[in-house]
Amino acid sequence: MEKSGAIIASHNAIYMKYFLAQIICAVMDAIFRKKLSGVPIIFYHSIGEEDSKLCVSGKMFEKQMKFLSDNGWRSILPKDLENAFEDDKVFLITFDDGFKTVREKALPVLKKYGFVGTVFVATDYIGKKSSYARNVNDKNFDILSADDIKILGENKWYIANHFASHRNLIELSKNEVQKEYQNSCESLSAINIHTQKNIVAYPFNRYNDTLIAVLKEQGVHMAFNGGNRIHQKLDNLLVIPRIEANNNFSKFKLNFSPTFYKYAR
Repeated sequence: MEKSGAIIASHNAIYMKYFLAQIICAVMDAIFRKKLSGVPIIFYHSIGEEDSKLCVSGKMFEKQMKFLSDNGWRSILPKDLENAFEDDKVFLITFDDGFKTVREKALPVLKKYGFVGTVFVATDYIGKKSSYARNVNDKNFDILSADDIKILGENKWYIANHFASHRNLIELSKNEVQKEYQNSCESLSAINIHTQKNIVAYPFNRYNDTLIAVLKEQGVHMAFNGGNRIHQKLDNLLVIPRIEANNNFSKFKLNFSPTFYKYAR
């Protein structure tokens, strides 16, 4: 009980820290009216109520999207990213792995607010379960079927590449990485929709220079990583940073605050 109480107290302290930071930044943003110096790229895995770090609740996801819509933010797709830095209040929303909840729960919410998304699909698992997951409790999530993917494509989403087996690519040989990429391209092509095979996200957000060199050879145009910072104009397009969303609403809002990025990070 003491340990449980300590964990709860720690979580409450973290939430209070972000809440206070968000209030201060919101006031400073209103006073100085600065523009964000880059493009926020948010990434999710699954939308749902399961007790998993991979899940953002449906209620929180809609709250986050409503906040963006109410404050004049506009979603873009990877094709718009290179020319997005002169625009005000644009963001990109991505989903890794291809969980079925992306079609079931995220798609209706994004349609409601006029947003579109990009989903990176680990193609070996299309229509299967998330058996690749490291956490035992995360191995039984449903993955998008080919029909689910077609529905997202019909709604103007980008269907992009998360390689085939979702293995950690930096642990593989050059030939294995090439095979991972080529197999995923073939699987995406077989779905018979316009997919973005040369736009990828690194499994586990892990990369190195050797991997980047292989992707260049394969003609990859963009590669998305983690990093928890906004994308800026001089960033390498094969190491594009993204911000992972969770169930902390105050923390989410800070990702769109010019004051936060100028003074607090």
